[in-house]
Amino acid sequence: KFWTRKLSKSSGLILFQQAVEELEAKGKQEDIEKWVRNNRDLFYKLSSAYMKKRGMEKALMAYIIEQHHLCGPGARDPFALQMEWLVSDHS
Repeated sequence: KFWTRKLSKSSGLILFQQAVEELEAKGKQEDIEKWVRNNRDLFYKLSSAYMKKRGMEKALMAYIIEQHHLCGPGARDPFALQMEWLVSDHS
């Protein structure tokens, strides 16, 4: 619930991504990837909420999904379905 509350606002998501980039600069990529994999459900829940927001917020979530390789290989992957919807959205 803590992470859902913090990351449900775009300002929190931006701070999260900035922290990730700082950790990457320190060579902590493996730790980041592990944490993201372990919290994939959190990101799906967040992405579902972000799909109902304005265009820039949707784009931010799409960026996060892409940066952290959350899309699975299949067309039925929930992240892939959301990304497909985003691409076809007029915004």
